Amino acid sequence: MNLSQLVEQIKQSKAIHRKKAIKPLIQILEPTLKLGRVEGGLGDDAAQIPYAGRYLLLASDGISPELFEDPYWAGYCGVLVNVNDIYAMGGKPLAMVNVLSARDDVEALSICQGMREACFKFQVPMVGGHFHPQSNFPELSIAILGETQNPLTSFGCLPQDGIIVAIDLGGRCCKSFLYWDSTSQKSSSEVVEELSILTTLSERKWVHAAKDISNPGILGTMLMLLETSKCGADIELESIPKPEGADLSTWLTMYPGYGFILSVDYLLSERVIGLFRARGISASLVGRIKEQEDLTFHYQGQKINTSTYTLT
Repeated sequence: MNLSQLVEQIKQSKAIHRKKAIKPLIQILEPTLKLGRVEGGLGDDAAQIPYAGRYLLLASDGISPELFEDPYWAGYCGVLVNVNDIYAMGGKPLAMVNVLSARDDVEALSICQGMREACFKFQVPMVGGHFHPQSNFPELSIAILGETQNPLTSFGCLPQDGIIVAIDLGGRCCKSFLYWDSTSQKSSSEVVEELSILTTLSERKWVHAAKDISNPGILGTMLMLLETSKCGADIELESIPKPEGADLSTWLTMYPGYGFILSVDYLLSERVIGLFRARGISASLVGRIKEQEDLTFHYQGQKINTSTYTLT
């Protein structure tokens, strides 16, 4: 594949374009941070609130409308994406609440059954919420509380760091959704052990920055991480873990059920990769952080340079 064509396809993806709408909202709300004792800034996967010698982690996420083609799966994913946000910060989830809208009782029950399944899968209680019955369309938003001793943030990338992408390839494409399901077929103990790798990395302080791969896909999430850290990177696209036979442009914009991007001291790269591989997670060194705020892709002998902000 021609590299310039690949980059253009990624730039035009729906997942990338959705993130553009966030910037003006952040500009409006960011001044409110000074009203509390929150550390860090907007752009992390969860807010960091110092408490009793540790940090509480607070996050929320909503579900894309197309997922309600399968209400049960929408409920399951609502829990999954929030749990991933807490683990991406090096934390452990404590509890969740939800706001649910449904068109009828059958739809509401199906969404709740999906949430219940995911709660047991990831071992996190759903402790409350709010319900809008007989709505014109379904909606689901979930907020989650976690805790950690040493938060992994999105602001800590350092020049010369190695960039590691870790993805569980032991899954399958989920129906018609741009989603790689790597959790529903596994036991609760398996998924919690795999996610706990991030907690271990936090405790060992082996990681400078981290982010879970979310709706914008692998490259979109990488760009978000670089933007918050105000740096750039050189990326070898062929080094990114990928299922055998998968189309690269589709894979790079897909949401994996288990996927994280880490910025680590280059000398610690093999240790970090080893932790993931010991649990059966595909992890690879895919590039290096650089001070200049641009992004250089390498693929099959081709090279293209672009501003980190032109894609988002």
